[in-house]
Amino acid sequence: MSAGPESTHGSSLGKGDGLHQQVLASFPLCDVTEDDLTQNPQFCKLLATLSQHVDQTGLTVPLKTELEKTEQKLQSQRRHWLHSESLHKGLQEMIQDHCIRKQHAAVPPDQSMFYETMEKCLLVAQCVRQLDPSSATNQDQPSVLGLNPQQILELMPSEKNVQRMKQGLPRELEKHLKKKCLSLLAYYQPEWESESEGLKNSKLSHLSAQLDTEKRRAENLKETCRENSVLLQRQTQLYLSD
Repeated sequence: MSAGPESTHGSSLGKGDGLHQQVLASFPLCDVTEDDLTQNPQFCKLLATLSQHVDQTGLTVPLKTELEKTEQKLQSQRRHWLHSESLHKGLQEMIQDHCIRKQHAAVPPDQSMFYETMEKCLLVAQCVRQLDPSSATNQDQPSVLGLNPQQILELMPSEKNVQRMKQGLPRELEKHLKKKCLSLLAYYQPEWESESEGLKNSKLSHLSAQLDTEKRRAENLKETCRENSVLLQRQTQLYLSD
């Protein structure tokens, strides 16, 4: 930078000046030191002006607002997908557990019919989705083996069995999910495994909040580590430049 009035003005700011600290605080991700700002006053002014229009990540207010809206929409779609995926996975686990039980003990006929009906419904739904993905992709796809979704739907179990399965599904699914939650509780807090059913149920009601608290704590620690890493890098550069 050439010497002149601007350089003199920049030097008059000095190290530790409020403007320098403002710039450094506004752009924590930038590889800029206080010496850089002192030696380049015009650049310092540019960053100071820019800091009034962008946040610490470099996004302008309109762009950040648009990004937040997009992220909210994405999160909503992700929650919907996770809900469907979790439900589908839970039903598959129930079918697998039933198959294992059949290998070790006799299963009542009505229970076998329940799981056979559910398995057929899942398979038909999966095949229909493979044959007709237009609802998800908005694109036509060549048919597989000359089949169409309507032909696959004809393989559905009888309406009577389907209705009976739907009536019993919420109860069976609740039992399965409760079993999984108790397994998670036993892993998370093994000392509760020998407690009574009532105490376990009481503990389960608070498990979600505890896991959320630990998740936030882990995220805060990660953010602190990131900030410390940036600070250490900046201090290292200052040390090497002296």
